[in-house]
Amino acid sequence: MALIFAAVALVLSLVAGGAIDIVHLTRLHSVLQAGADAAALSAARYPGTDSAQRKSQADGTYLANLVGIANPKAGTLSSEGTTWTYTASHPTETAFLKLIGISSVTLQASASATTSSDTLDVALVLDNSGSMATNNRIVELKKAVKLFLGTFPSGADVQVAMVPFDSEVRVDGAALSNSTSNAPANPFAATTDCSTLVDTNDKTACTAAASTKPTINCNTFATSAPYYTVSQSRCTASYNSGGFKAGTTANYTDCVGWDLLHILCLNSANLKYTTTDTGSAVVLTRQEWACTQYVLLLCAASGWTNTVTLETKPYTPDPAKTPETTKTATDETANANLLLQPLDVWSGCLIDRTQPYDVQNDAPIAGLPVTLYPKANCTVGTLQAIKPLTPLLTSLTTAVDALQPSGATNITIGVQWGMEALTSSAPLIGASSSSKKYMIVMTDGMNTQDRWWGDGTANSPNRDKIDARTKLVCDNAKKAGITVYTINLVQGDPTLLTYCASDSTKYFAVSDASQLSNVFLQIANMLKRIRLSK
Repeated sequence: MALIFAAVALVLSLVAGGAIDIVHLTRLHSVLQAGADAAALSAARYPGTDSAQRKSQADGTYLANLVGIANPKAGTLSSEGTTWTYTASHPTETAFLKLIGISSVTLQASASATTSSDTLDVALVLDNSGSMATNNRIVELKKAVKLFLGTFPSGADVQVAMVPFDSEVRVDGAALSNSTSNAPANPFAATTDCSTLVDTNDKTACTAAASTKPTINCNTFATSAPYYTVSQSRCTASYNSGGFKAGTTANYTDCVGWDLLHILCLNSANLKYTTTDTGSAVVLTRQEWACTQYVLLLCAASGWTNTVTLETKPYTPDPAKTPETTKTATDETANANLLLQPLDVWSGCLIDRTQPYDVQNDAPIAGLPVTLYPKANCTVGTLQAIKPLTPLLTSLTTAVDALQPSGATNITIGVQWGMEALTSSAPLIGASSSSKKYMIVMTDGMNTQDRWWGDGTANSPNRDKIDARTKLVCDNAKKAGITVYTINLVQGDPTLLTYCASDSTKYFAVSDASQLSNVFLQIANMLKRIRLSK
């Protein structure tokens, strides 16, 4: 009986001990499997094409999940198409099963992760306003965008467009010859015939400008003043006066000696601005021809006075002696000042379309001017042209490197052209009817200026009106089936950008530019819909 009891006790001990080993092995296998899952996902998310680096990243992820396990070893990584499989093994000794000849067990773990097979069309709508020059923002943006582009493997069904914007956008003029129009006149000049304007907001601004002409006081004008030297004036227009704007009484400073007078042309149909990029700044030159009605302003030590006279004879200054002012990258120039005039040479910049087309992606109609895109003088000439959808993602890196910050912020025009990029009809073509559409909007500030409102400053007036246009264009983008992601870099409007995002998970607040790469990488992974497949 004692022998039988001893035998039974031994069997029970082996069973109990074996159960302990099995529980231990089961828990260990769960850890290994979690590590393999994480490694496969890490491999699928790797933002590059270097196989060795992808494997190293997957191994690091796997081993990081095995903390506390003795002598872990990296696994193997294989791929097929856009699916990556990570396989690992781990031998472990048994405590009780070895009594029946099972001294060790090799555990196996395998996981596969894949990306979506969807065809993707993506528009990157990127703020290039002057504030992007601060705190390394433009540098970090370039790094982030190139990282984003690199996450999509060669041959992937992905097209990407890039839409840089400030208060305007810039396009390849040759490709849009039937979609653009010259502004018939500058609606913000003092003597424009406001009745000829179609856009109601243009007409309102024109009327307001026409009603605030400079004060004329012929009685106190010095008739002997050498007004023939006005073309030689070296007076500098202070920025807060709005810059060189026809029809306004700007506050001019730094007037010297014989520079007593400066012309203020009231019929500005032949107003011209030219820009020369010096690298560190842009020289903005104002020229005027054949003014039949103009005002001469007297320069006093404290700036311009209202002691002026009105002349009505033709006047043609010497273009070689026109005044110049240096415009730094952080200064702003109103779109209103830069509406293209008939004699100007167009450099590809456009302003908002006539409302309501400014928030829509309706195709332009050559015979319907309100649907066309108004040409504008470029504010400082550094804004890069829109790049339409292309599957050759590496070709975009040169354009990314060329991005330069300048000008004000007009999110509406950026989103509107983002819609154009994702629409198969003119002016930008190339979007696939079967593709999923995504737009990523990145801005580091609030709206400060569009065609009708704002002055480009941080405390820009009528921001609520500009924001209202932005909300409308975001509404239309989402109605068009575009999934919108928004990135608020430091100083953007969180309420507006959250509104524009398709949902709260697609709004990203970034407190430092160095975080941009991580955010763009997160969005890339969301677009690719990386998931475990087995």
